Amino acid sequence: MGEESNAVSVARGASYLGVQSIASSVAKIVAFAFFARLISVDEMGVFAILSLASTGALTLIGLGLANVVTKFVAENIAQGKKVEAASVYYKSLLLSELASIIVAAGFLLSKFPVGVSNLPNSPLISVIGMFFAIDLIAIIGQTEGAVFYGLLEFRAYALIYAVYGSVRPFMVVLFVYETHSLVGMVEAWVISDTVLTAYVFLYFWRRLGPPVFRFSTKYLLKLSSPLYLASIASFLYGSFDQLTLIPLVSLTALGVYGAAVTGFTAYNNLIGVLGSVLLPVFSGVHGVKGREALGDSVRTASRYVSIFAMPLAFVLLATARPALTLLVGGAYRSGAIPLAVLALGSIATIIALALVPVLIVLNETMLAALASIIPLCLSVAVAFISIPVLGILGASIARAFSMLLSLLLTWYFVRRKIVVKLDTQAILKSIVASVGMALVMEGLQLLYYSRFLLPVYLLVGLLAYLLGMRELKAVSTADIDLLRRMLGPRFSGICDLLSRLVVPYDS
Repeated sequence: MGEESNAVSVARGASYLGVQSIASSVAKIVAFAFFARLISVDEMGVFAILSLASTGALTLIGLGLANVVTKFVAENIAQGKKVEAASVYYKSLLLSELASIIVAAGFLLSKFPVGVSNLPNSPLISVIGMFFAIDLIAIIGQTEGAVFYGLLEFRAYALIYAVYGSVRPFMVVLFVYETHSLVGMVEAWVISDTVLTAYVFLYFWRRLGPPVFRFSTKYLLKLSSPLYLASIASFLYGSFDQLTLIPLVSLTALGVYGAAVTGFTAYNNLIGVLGSVLLPVFSGVHGVKGREALGDSVRTASRYVSIFAMPLAFVLLATARPALTLLVGGAYRSGAIPLAVLALGSIATIIALALVPVLIVLNETMLAALASIIPLCLSVAVAFISIPVLGILGASIARAFSMLLSLLLTWYFVRRKIVVKLDTQAILKSIVASVGMALVMEGLQLLYYSRFLLPVYLLVGLLAYLLGMRELKAVSTADIDLLRRMLGPRFSGICDLLSRLVVPYDS
């Protein structure tokens, strides 16, 4: 597998997942705008608690298997071992489902969410808790997505999850409107998740054959157990700011910060697509060429990750206020600065995207866990110091600090295993162009601010970024040729236009 073909695979896979993520994110954002207007700010705080609990439960159910499943499925399929790949999937699915039953029983016995943030023991809250537990049994976690990645079936994954991600949020809006409560939300979760689970299971039955369980449970759990700790740490790493806020602030403040985090999560899922694509490609490179080839793969990945993802961080940074108030209304305007701080911290996450898959591919799952656990401990300490003084702004600062620490640790651990070859020139040029873009967008808002002009700010910012990359000579004809091969002849006109915008004439 040549470096060029790897780049094409990454780019094509990222394009499919990017389109799916954009479609799902747009649907979630539009639906969330309606949803936020159907409930009060206090109810938004309850929604934030339920969302946190759902994410945490999915983390427990997943058993840290996702990345291990991607690795083994990709390696076995590359070697023509279809039955072995099927065995990995079915064994991981069985383990996850057993875990889901245990976790759901735990939530039922605890009578969740009664008592959280002083929520009353009312019939309404009890019904919410019952449907929440049922959904944990019905929902599929990250294991199925990991199999799609391992099979390199990014297109099928994108199509299935684009439909799911677009329909589910509007079902929530409809059910909440009909029931006039958050009970409708959890009912919509159960129905949509049950349908998806059934469809995906039948899809893999046709693709991989009937269930087979030959793969060693002990070996699977041995490799996944450090990642399980890492996934729990990752959940806490991504949620400790909200968890810390629950006992320290009101439901109203929690609702405002929850709305900001919802917007940040949609953005974070979009850039996370790139990391999801890199893992199976890196696994293929390692399986064929060994660890020596990973350095070149990291360099190529860091180049394209920075070019495509870096401007997104600065777009969110520059448009946090109009984006948040347009999304959920003026009642949530105080969440704009925390959202901007989260966007600034995500720059470190973007740089780390090209490094994190290396530790998984090399079976250094404990190091991958430590890269989340150590920053978590330090950042929680920062949160407890800053939140009493700064409120939700202090929570966002603590989370941004954790992103930076995670990048530094990941860099250190990867350097101990391979020769790291980040494309620092491409990273710096994309940052410089993105800063220029952000300044242009901020300038426009100073001249005339309206949240309804957000599309105008975005279009002008995009043009500023492209022209900045042109002046810095950050994009070459080889990059455009890669994009042309990825998109095919139908999009040659777009590639020609992009070439004229970003590639200098003397390139």
